[in-house]
Amino acid sequence: MPTGGHRKVIRVAVLDENDIFRRGLVACLETDEAFLVAHEARAGPVPEPVDVVLASALAATGLAGPGPPKLICGEPGRTDGRLPDGPADTVLSRTGLTEEQVLAAVRATACGLFVGPGPTRQGTAQDADAGRDGVLPERMKDVLRLLADGYGTREVAERIGFSERTVKSVVQQAQRRLGARSRAQAVAEGIRRGII
Repeated sequence: MPTGGHRKVIRVAVLDENDIFRRGLVACLETDEAFLVAHEARAGPVPEPVDVVLASALAATGLAGPGPPKLICGEPGRTDGRLPDGPADTVLSRTGLTEEQVLAAVRATACGLFVGPGPTRQGTAQDADAGRDGVLPERMKDVLRLLADGYGTREVAERIGFSERTVKSVVQQAQRRLGARSRAQAVAEGIRRGII
């Protein structure tokens, strides 16, 4: 929160076993003076106090328990590590991740907000607008492209590394955003609008 005209700097620890991905996260954070990368490593523990731990699912396995909120960069539905427990612990997809998403997610996590896909969320006006404008998350576009290529739910799940349940949820969200009554109509609408 701003105090005396200055924003509070958010101290972040970045943990990821993939050196290139970790350096990319650090580079994103360093573009905004609101963030300070206080610690960077392949895995925990985090030796100094931080406001947010930004980690891969694998690197976060040893961080369960109390402490700063953890923003996990992983793929929902994958079993590449146990996610730590806690109300602010959230998941950010590694696939198609942008600098803006990283910065917004870290800022939201520092405030204790939930970040990540909302498969049980009801459609909103914002969702409908996103479909009308042709803006869909990359995950939805990938699923719709595979459906357009003739793959079934199980095959789509295997190809992108999600559970079948997650794929079904993504398809339902795409249908809502595109105003479609069926998978086929969602695919057709995506093609017609040039989204996929």
